[in-house]
Amino acid sequence: MQRLGNAQDWDRTLRHAKDLKRSFRARQLNPATARPPKELLDYSHLTGENLEDESMIDEGAPRLTVKPIEFCGRCDEGWIRIPETRNSVKLCPFCEIPRRKAKRLNDLELPADAQGMHLRRYEWDSQAQEAKITSMLNHIVDPQQPHAPCSFLWGQPGNGKTSLLYSVARWAAFRNKRVIYTSHTQIINSIKDTWGEKQKRDPLRGWLDRCDILLLDELGGIGGKAQRSAWYTSTTVEIIGAMYERWAGGKLAIVMTSNLNPREVAQLFDRNSAVMSRLNAMFGAPIQMTGDDRRQRQNPDLKAWGL
Repeated sequence: MQRLGNAQDWDRTLRHAKDLKRSFRARQLNPATARPPKELLDYSHLTGENLEDESMIDEGAPRLTVKPIEFCGRCDEGWIRIPETRNSVKLCPFCEIPRRKAKRLNDLELPADAQGMHLRRYEWDSQAQEAKITSMLNHIVDPQQPHAPCSFLWGQPGNGKTSLLYSVARWAAFRNKRVIYTSHTQIINSIKDTWGEKQKRDPLRGWLDRCDILLLDELGGIGGKAQRSAWYTSTTVEIIGAMYERWAGGKLAIVMTSNLNPREVAQLFDRNSAVMSRLNAMFGAPIQMTGDDRRQRQNPDLKAWGL
């Protein structure tokens, strides 16, 4: 049998092992020389309303972006073994669950001006608006009726309609709800982008299948000034029809905004009684927002543009 190494090599190895053992015991006996315990992180307290307070928003990002959430130090890359089981694991509540909620919010790609926009800070325009939105949020948390209360908000530009949509989106994402935030113009343009492209999927095919809350901004275009055609009207009718079907099935809550007043909305649909009946079923009475232009209040320089 061939011997591995010589006596001197073995002596050196044994001395090194003894030194390591003595050093380990010394650290155990002397806390001053012991390694500090690993810091355990906890993100379980994050909500859509406290991200700025916790410095979790990337202020330099072009879109509203939650900063990366690190592993907490308690789990195995986001998974925790369930005690008294052989192979069962669960998502870590300290880092992985908050990480997935943050991803839901990031995936919405809200504009950067959604920073600071959340329900705790939102300035309600009226008691009617607050009551209607609160009723919808309560239904989402604990449904008490077959259909979610929905809101159609209309009024002049700048009085908080889009800010409310941002706030609801943030609230919903951190409650694991599937949210779509979009505008009427974005939907119309996404359909136009498929013209002449046979390989592109129809944007309206199943677009609400995996949606719990639809936040649809600017019905009728920005300022209500979209160029309308027969195709524009018929496509918008199709959009409303898809919204109604999912809402009637008890699977969708909706907040929709517009600069158009209810009479102008009726004109947008050529006073189509079937469409107006669906809108009334979903939204009930439209809620007018009458507050002043918050953009002008926050940006006095807009007066230089004659506003």
